Amino acid sequence: MDLQFHHERMNDQFEKWHILGLPFDCAIHHFTGPDQGDPHDHPFNFTSHILAGGYTEEVFSPTGAAALVYRHPGTAHQVRATHIHRIIDLPLGDCWTLILAGPHERETRFWRFSDGIQSRAWHESDWTRHDIISDLAA
Repeated sequence: MDLQFHHERMNDQFEKWHILGLPFDCAIHHFTGPDQGDPHDHPFNFTSHILAGGYTEEVFSPTGAAALVYRHPGTAHQVRATHIHRIIDLPLGDCWTLILAGPHERETRFWRFSDGIQSRAWHESDWTRHDIISDLAA
């Protein structure tokens, strides 16, 4: 098996290594601090295995209400592409995760809830208003 690793630095607090050459998509994520900026969703469903560290995430409902969820080291959880969240704390320091990704489903969006519900695609500058987040309401 010929494995290759593609490194991607997302920002000062988050980098990832895509592992290429496997029969499935996966990546190692390394967080050294909380997410910067607005909450986001993802382009695919995935399973996240918390290898070390753990984190607290702020998770948003279809109405924009938020709840805090702690992800413990040694656990795994399923994340839907429409799961809106942001990592707000690394209580044990650096966090390492193994991500097993499903097929691409959608464009990543960033979200705001301070003045109603608004979102924008990662590559757009204009925000779109929503009455409710319909993808999550089902």
